[in-house]
Amino acid sequence: MAIMVKFDKARAQYLLKCLAAGNPIRPEQEGWNGNDMLALAGACFFGASSQGPASFWPHDIPANLHPEYREAVEANFFHDLHAAVEFYGHLTMLVKDEAYDAGYDANVKALVTQEGDVLKTVHPVSGIKVLGGSN
Repeated sequence: MAIMVKFDKARAQYLLKCLAAGNPIRPEQEGWNGNDMLALAGACFFGASSQGPASFWPHDIPANLHPEYREAVEANFFHDLHAAVEFYGHLTMLVKDEAYDAGYDANVKALVTQEGDVLKTVHPVSGIKVLGGSN
């Protein structure tokens, strides 16, 4: 199924301005519809991707990585961002369904990667009681 994208340049400018200034973001109409949520997700995805992969590395990864490793990380960055967004979405769904507390502490840290278009991996750091079904 294809998803209809209804992009509005003025709305994108508004979202970028709010994100940059830390201002509240309001839906275009009463309540949030799917297109509003996707537009916001797109703006947030752009913002996260513009930070570059080094901004998401744990502090123990040296800034002077071997050039081949750095190239590989940068090449996979787009896939890793998608995997991270999906994992945030999954955890948020579990909160809404009141199923979160059975498998997770209040705060979760995990390294999330995606190789290619399919294989997603979650490496727990803290806050994950059971990993089943989160990959």
